[in-house]
Amino acid sequence: MKEFSKHVQDAAEMFLKRRGYDILDANWKCPDGDGKFDIIAQDEDSIAFVQVKGRDGRVDGFGFDEATMERDDFERMSMSYLAENPDICNCAVRLDVVAITVVGEDRAMIRHHINAMNYGLSEE
Repeated sequence: MKEFSKHVQDAAEMFLKRRGYDILDANWKCPDGDGKFDIIAQDEDSIAFVQVKGRDGRVDGFGFDEATMERDDFERMSMSYLAENPDICNCAVRLDVVAITVVGEDRAMIRHHINAMNYGLSEE
């Protein structure tokens, strides 16, 4: 399973790079020990904190591709990362999900959900 996760992570990084993202960090663990981001990437004037989801569709069907992180956790962890990296400033932050479902030998379906944690204005 660890090898599968590594391949999925590598595929997600390659996917983002091909789309012009600059990978800033991978497998970043929050210093408080509670949580991690799979990939942190710059997309023009935004920083994308990325969750990577992987599934073998030949065995498990299509993968789960929604954000599983709570808003409070996302905000706490992203603020911690930005505090560690003061050279990153004046940018928008968002949570993206890259969901990869393996469909055959050397073939996969990739879904990229930009801003998967929708920050609506009507919060109660």
